[in-house]
Amino acid sequence: MGPYAGGGMKVTYLYNIEGWAIHDVGKWVQTTLAPRGISVHCQLSADWHANPQPADVVHIGYSAMYRPWFDYRRWAGRVTLTIHDPCEVSHFEDRASWQRWPLRSLRFEQVDAISVISDELAELFHTRYGRGVIRTATWPSRADAIRLTGQLRSPGREVRLFASTNAEAHYAPQDMLERLRRVRTYLFDEHDRLAPRQLLGLGVRRRRKNIPLLREVAQFAAAMSGAEVDLTVGRSALRTRDAYERALAGCTVYACTSTMEGGPLPVMEAVLAGAAVLSTPVGQVAEWVEDGRNGWICRDLRDFRRALHEYARNPNQLVAHQRASMEIAAAKAPPSADGWYRLVTGEG
Repeated sequence: MGPYAGGGMKVTYLYNIEGWAIHDVGKWVQTTLAPRGISVHCQLSADWHANPQPADVVHIGYSAMYRPWFDYRRWAGRVTLTIHDPCEVSHFEDRASWQRWPLRSLRFEQVDAISVISDELAELFHTRYGRGVIRTATWPSRADAIRLTGQLRSPGREVRLFASTNAEAHYAPQDMLERLRRVRTYLFDEHDRLAPRQLLGLGVRRRRKNIPLLREVAQFAAAMSGAEVDLTVGRSALRTRDAYERALAGCTVYACTSTMEGGPLPVMEAVLAGAAVLSTPVGQVAEWVEDGRNGWICRDLRDFRRALHEYARNPNQLVAHQRASMEIAAAKAPPSADGWYRLVTGEG
């Protein structure tokens, strides 16, 4: 299928949940590729599946919904895929147990190119599937606004700990249908055959955020004199995007206890907002957190406690880490769109 009228390329970017990072990344891609003559149309996957429209490229960017038995090739000259999280490779493997849990055996024969968002995922694809991948930028559309907030605010000397376990997504009616379909990804294999054994791994996926450790970190911080903690989990943790950004702008310390991440995007956003960060060494954390400069890499409760105690004992250290986050954010201009360009065009 050749270029469309005007000599440009038409890309259909599919997502499944409005308001989540995957949708935001699609909007960012739409903006960054437009100057290169590439038209990116972001569309809810349920709508597209109900009425597929041809494009030069169909890009599959939606979470945990890669359905290799759908004939994307029929509607596009090129099919590309982004894996945003290890859970979307096999919905229930964790960093420490990749070799022990039953995996979704993904079929990639109709996919021309795959992109991932971290070195961790690139290594997984190399070792597990023998596939080379392209690293693509994951700056969501709100990144610049968050970074500006960090540049404008003054560092605080008090420990105000924020940990985000859930942000409110905005569900269109079609999104709800797609969410119901997501249940099938846990019960059916890539050939659409019932595979109840997949249920064995659901608990692992739920534990990948390590909520028990996060609660212990929050309890320790709350017991510190003068410290404030903003942490809720489960449905009570749902907050609007504006509320999430306000929390980032108001905190001095952001905590992440995940055991498995493709991102996590909130760590990056916390750095952009000028917060010190305490995080486990997952995903692309090392790209944003320099141990001892703008936070600390923590591997257990003792590490988190030690870091929080140091911030409480030495407020100047906390201020220095916040300023370092602002410096890192200022130095990291929005990443090049070259990765996305190579992904959709196949050039380079």
